Amino acid sequence: MLDVGARTRSPRSDARTPVSVVEPLPHEAAVELAVVLALDSCAHAGTRGLVIKGIASQQQGLRGRRRVGDVDVLVPPGAKEDVVNVLRTRGWEARHEDADRATFPRHSTTMYHRAWPCDIDVHDQFPGVTVAAADAFEFLWERRATFTAAGRGVTTLDRASHVVVLALHSLRTLDRERNRVDLVDLVDLVGRAPRGAPHAPSKVFDAAVALGALGTARPFLERVEPSAQPTWPAAPREWRLRTLFPDGVGRRCVAVVLGIGPAPVRSLLAAVRADDATLRKRDIAAGSDRATSRRLRAARLLAALRALVRFVGSADRIRAVRSPEQYDELRRASI
Repeated sequence: MLDVGARTRSPRSDARTPVSVVEPLPHEAAVELAVVLALDSCAHAGTRGLVIKGIASQQQGLRGRRRVGDVDVLVPPGAKEDVVNVLRTRGWEARHEDADRATFPRHSTTMYHRAWPCDIDVHDQFPGVTVAAADAFEFLWERRATFTAAGRGVTTLDRASHVVVLALHSLRTLDRERNRVDLVDLVDLVGRAPRGAPHAPSKVFDAAVALGALGTARPFLERVEPSAQPTWPAAPREWRLRTLFPDGVGRRCVAVVLGIGPAPVRSLLAAVRADDATLRKRDIAAGSDRATSRRLRAARLLAALRALVRFVGSADRIRAVRSPEQYDELRRASI
């Protein structure tokens, strides 16, 4: 069967000897095909899907054009494993994940294929959306929009809801320069939108309310709709911890200091004694021999020591995890 991730031509070196040459698809074409494949896998699993971020946001004019590394699809709660299993039958595999689910809550499964240049992330929830996952999906599905990928109509979010999702994505890791720039650009885009535009500030604000994202997206919403005076809910502690300490070591150290979780010390020790799957979550091509395991473990310990040094100088962030008011002040100043 022809691999969708490549195209084949059969030139002849002479009149008698056929030669098969496989060329990789251009990256943009592969991403568009992966979008179609993701939604087709949803259909085969008997469920619905919404493409989020990536080329969907670019097509809607919410993000500038740049290389997209993966395809994200949101499905109803309970349907993620069904979609993942369909992708498995098509040659896709799940990337390794950290075994510590308390420190790294699962909101998606990342699938990869060795013949494709992009991953497919299958989400059944989105960090920062605090209403029930089923309610959030139905709200987004009722307001869905479409765009064209690989000649097919593709379902995605309406622009106002998409802005909220993009803002939450950037707010999760503001320490990354690209996310900070993306958020500033999004503030500018929404702030300049005319009142009747699908991504006007009032419509974005309403979508955030419906998705339970007032507290989590507050630093963004205050910039685009400064006249709004709602009763701002506190961002959940899990969100405060996730956004202030995006690295696992820092998150585990805070859990020990503040006594978060059922066994924070055990979680910290488990990070040092990581299993092979956890060690290889960032390097799927790594071998399984002992030398490779030692190398990966040494690299992990070095990264942990660097993170520990950063943690020692993070007293203001630790206080902000404990205090929603200090969190809001700190995040407001970081944009």
